[in-house]
Amino acid sequence: MFQLQKKSAPVAEPTTPSKESSLPSVTPAVDIWEDEHRVVVEADLPGVSQEGVEISVHRGVLTITGTPRVVDEGKLQPIYREYRPARFVRSFTLADDLDDQSVTAKMTDGVLRIELPRRADSKPRRIEVQAA
Repeated sequence: MFQLQKKSAPVAEPTTPSKESSLPSVTPAVDIWEDEHRVVVEADLPGVSQEGVEISVHRGVLTITGTPRVVDEGKLQPIYREYRPARFVRSFTLADDLDDQSVTAKMTDGVLRIELPRRADSKPRRIEVQAA
């Protein structure tokens, strides 16, 4: 069974700006699936390009960070604004049966897909019984 512990605030709840960025931080929404071979994490990172994503695994913790492009509108003054750029940050504690050395990631249309394969020694294997 897959084990993943959330290490973040509720979805879309702004926090104070971090030391690395002047943007406030928010928690991106994620979907997580698993099968016997891997765990897949999909995170919504609107406005973040492939270059703006950072994924790290350190001491069994997967951390996703996404910084959107900040568009300079020049001399235009906002009249009404609902969207405020924010830095996305989310961390998860990984289960021991995942191979954190073989993680892959793809970014498509603002959705980050991370695949975490299971270690070969953690997969069930069939043992053949021989006649004596």
